[in-house]
Amino acid sequence: MENEELEMLLPLGSVVTVKDGDGSLLMIVSRAAISEVEGVTGYFDYAAVNYPNGVTDINEFMFFNRENVESVQYFGFINADEQIFADNYDDLMANQELPKLSVESPNEADNKNIKPNNNPYGF
Repeated sequence: MENEELEMLLPLGSVVTVKDGDGSLLMIVSRAAISEVEGVTGYFDYAAVNYPNGVTDINEFMFFNRENVESVQYFGFINADEQIFADNYDDLMANQELPKLSVESPNEADNKNIKPNNNPYGF
């Protein structure tokens, strides 16, 4: 996978694996996903669910950012609306008040896991 493909904002429905994950396939179901981690409310680039099961429990969403994507197995649907959203995503996020959270260090002060099971991605 080319670096450019991993750096672009992926469309909904894209199926990916993440760095330091267990190899599970994840389908992106949300972008700019708001979450609270260790008392800090912010956003991640993506929220995803296990593929092919989807949502079986409300607590099964995984949160991560573009830099955490290891490989793209499938690109989701892209039309004109998606392209406009993707082209403007970074500007939209730069102009809002919530901080971007990080899988490695969600509150920039320590390196505690953000999800149960001792896995920062939630699985």
